[in-house]
Parts: sequence; C-alpha cells; structure tokens
Amino acid sequence: ALRGFIKLVVKQIAEDLNRLRVMGLGKIAVTGLEEVGCLPVVTVLTNRTSCFQPFNEDAAYHNRLLRNAVNAINARPGPSSSAALVVLPLYDAFHLILSGHTKL
Repeated sequence: ALRGFIKLVVKQIAEDLNRLRVMGLGKIAVTGLEEVGCLPVVTVLTNRTSCFQPFNEDAAYHNRLLRNAVNAINARPGPSSSAALVVLPLYDAFHLILSGHTKL
C-alpha cells in the first residue's frame, strides 16, 4: 500500500517539475528523502536504538523512482538547452554521516 502511494507522490512531483521546465525555468533542484528510518522520532516511536530499515527501504525506493523520473524529463527536448533538473541526494549524505564518515 505504501509503495503505491510513493508511486503516486513521485508521479505528481514529476508532473509538477515538467510543468516548471516547460514554463522555462532553468535549473531546478529537488531533494530526495533522507534515511527516514534513522530520524529520532522514528527510532523513539519504534522503540529502537538503531535505524528502522523498512522506512529506509521505502525512502530509497522513492529516491530511485524520483531519479528515474527526473532523468526521463531531462532526456526530453526542452525550451532551453540550459534547463536541467537535479535530485539532491540527501539519503546518501545522511548515510555517510550516520555511518561515521567525516567527509562527504
């Protein structure tokens, strides 16, 4: 059920991004989801001392769909050759930080 909802959310985001691109906006950055299973509110509510992996897997699924949608939009001819959509990889950044890496 949640995966179906994630598909609908990403579909709507893609439609909105495409509208902005068609309107002539140049560069647009959209954020992916971070490791939501590692957020303090999640670990407290699930009585865990570590990340709740099912939520992280859903966030990774969302980010994969979002990257695919953005790549598909970028592959289409647009109103400007300088138009570009990018996904900011928050999941990767949070993962590195939570894994103890000191440099991104």
